[in-house]
Amino acid sequence: MKFAVLILFTVFVVGCGTLKTTALDEPRIEIGTKSKRSLCSSIPHVYSGVFHNFCWLHRETNPNHSAIRSTGDLPIIAVDTVLSGLMDTILLPYSIYKQAEEGSIKVER
Repeated sequence: MKFAVLILFTVFVVGCGTLKTTALDEPRIEIGTKSKRSLCSSIPHVYSGVFHNFCWLHRETNPNHSAIRSTGDLPIIAVDTVLSGLMDTILLPYSIYKQAEEGSIKVER
């Protein structure tokens, strides 16, 4: 029982792409940092955690860093994308409702 609770807690905590996009007060989100902004303009509410991670990967390139350093986050993003996909599937009825009511989430650049 404790193991199942630990697994469930891990899924909820690690799927942060879903948590960031589901628990919004306004339909706007900032993805990336000031030096590496996202190139996406909007994210749909349906599977928003997965789209959040893809938009995080689709950022402006920083000429001061090598390609090897920029791919260091790829394993973390891959795990988070899988867990966000699981959480997005669980929250699918709610996200369909949010998409119908509010439309897509705007990405601030």
